[in-house]
Amino acid sequence: MKVIETTEFYGEEGASKITVELICDNGEKESVGFGEGEPEDMYLFRDLSDAYSLVSFAKMAYEAGKRGESFDLEEIEESDD
Repeated sequence: MKVIETTEFYGEEGASKITVELICDNGEKESVGFGEGEPEDMYLFRDLSDAYSLVSFAKMAYEAGKRGESFDLEEIEESDD
């Protein structure tokens, strides 16, 4: 399985976002992402809605490990500079 962790830095205030994508050898994909934003948007039904995907994300990684898939990590940093 391959895990791609992308960290984005943007704006003059240095706001950031992190996205983690899991790609299994059998083609299954799942991703979760969390970013900074306005405090009034930090609710599970808005900016934090990817929290609902964490259990399926963990289960998918667990099943890939049981199948003996290797763990490859790619880290990417992006900015709007």
